[in-house]
Amino acid sequence: MTGKIPLILFCLIPGLFFLGCVNPFSPLMAPTGGIDDPVNPDTPEKVLLNLTLSYRLLDLDLYLSCLDSASFVFYFDPEDEGINQYLSALGIYQYQWGYEEEKTSTEAIFISMKETNETVVPVFIGSGVYYTDSFNAVIMRDYSFDPPVIHGELVRGKVIFYLSKFGSIWKITAWKDMVNG
Repeated sequence: MTGKIPLILFCLIPGLFFLGCVNPFSPLMAPTGGIDDPVNPDTPEKVLLNLTLSYRLLDLDLYLSCLDSASFVFYFDPEDEGINQYLSALGIYQYQWGYEEEKTSTEAIFISMKETNETVVPVFIGSGVYYTDSFNAVIMRDYSFDPPVIHGELVRGKVIFYLSKFGSIWKITAWKDMVNG
């Protein structure tokens, strides 16, 4: 029996060596892919993984694939300092915008990050998933950014994602932002 333990360790240690720093239990990593590979958005949680990955890769197409282009609405927090002035300058007075505005805004953010060689990635914390039925889901998460400070300002809040299932994949139909002030 004692001869089996060294044999197990002999087989296990090289396997751990080849894994290096890879966490096989990490949801961002698939056994056949790498950390920078998008996942099939066949669950609401995987949509959020792709959303985060799109920021890390500055990949607008991946970001937009997370959103339903026909019905997407982003709801701003009216309590967010300066948001009224920002939206008014864009001619928006309802604290919300749709898919095209989200696309334009995110594209500008990604271009800016590429130009400044700074990448800021949203980090969604928590595990609250509330399915309303097999075709709709609501996810609430706390969020922050990595790095945690954007232009000297700590940004944190809560977000509510409303998702719908289209065939075998999920997409975000609405995103409600609630910034901690």
